[in-house]
Amino acid sequence: MVWLIFSICVFAADVVEQVRLFSGNDQVRIMIHLNEPIERINTQSMPGVDGNNPKVYIKLKGPKIDEQTGFAVDHTLVSRLVFAPSFDGVQLTANLKQTAVAKVHRLRDELIVVDIKKNEHTVDDSLPTLDTLERWVNQVGLVEKSQKVSEKFRIVIDPGHGGDAHGAVGTTGTREADIALELSKRLGYFFEKYDNVEVIYTREDDTFLTLSERTAIANKSNADVFISIHANAAPTSDLWGIETYSMDTASDEGAARVAARENSVAEKTDGTKDMLLGTLVTTGTNLLSKDLAESVQMGVISDLQSQYGKENIRDLGAKTALFYVLVATRMPAILFEASFVSNPEDERRLRTPHFQNAIAKSMAESTYTWLESQE
Repeated sequence: MVWLIFSICVFAADVVEQVRLFSGNDQVRIMIHLNEPIERINTQSMPGVDGNNPKVYIKLKGPKIDEQTGFAVDHTLVSRLVFAPSFDGVQLTANLKQTAVAKVHRLRDELIVVDIKKNEHTVDDSLPTLDTLERWVNQVGLVEKSQKVSEKFRIVIDPGHGGDAHGAVGTTGTREADIALELSKRLGYFFEKYDNVEVIYTREDDTFLTLSERTAIANKSNADVFISIHANAAPTSDLWGIETYSMDTASDEGAARVAARENSVAEKTDGTKDMLLGTLVTTGTNLLSKDLAESVQMGVISDLQSQYGKENIRDLGAKTALFYVLVATRMPAILFEASFVSNPEDERRLRTPHFQNAIAKSMAESTYTWLESQE
């Protein structure tokens, strides 16, 4: 099952480390991870009066924040969430579009889940269970960073496209799907040089998989990291370079264009656009994924520029965009665009084993270093 997910908002305040929203049809589930224990929780509902919409207040005694932070939510029940300082802790205010009930579940002293739903009897099986959320937190290291769930780092490598969905085609006929598969196999080879790394591929030959199937493989395996490999393309041959993405609203016009191209296959084959982006509830950044994307981008560019010269390797940076394949993964996830097959020089390099090895080796080293830093 692919959950209808979510956006993540990470706060500058040290106390509120991360908030994850999971959007269902008649329910919103909000997981709140703090860095300080909560002494007491009080919930209060206010009906809509005098033209004002109803609200729910969740008061958390103990933790302190310095300033108010809020963000919009696109859901039939909730329009906005606001975290604000109170005299003895933190107050979460949910501005509602209609009357709803709120229930708070305490998973740990510093970890709670808030359910906002139509009524007491509402049950949405599409949302992750409380047990699943607690296991998830352990696996990605948000709470117990010293606790290892597995003796090995489990990395899912996703070669983009495949089968009839060949992706972009270069000026000399290079298929993105072929480049993605070759890079992925080389990446897996370098990962497997580490004794404590296990590699899982979403595909190992020229096979087509829907994005739902790809993310299901990653989620079912309880992976530590998900890496989707692609080759870029543009309407003209002028654009060239390397970039790495994490999931969020597009960081610039180019990022939006790249995401639209990569997402087009999913819209045609498995309805991912309606299923996932229709329930993306707000903007925000997955801190872990963004950090991983920056680490990989920096490592790859540094290594390649030292080998090929700065004038030949263009750094397009770590960016964000709404890639469907990143939306439903439950672990840090990035999408790597190796170079542009639509640019003759980029395409030539992408076809050479030396360049493929250089990219794969650097990606493996950067990702492994990042994983170790999360311990």
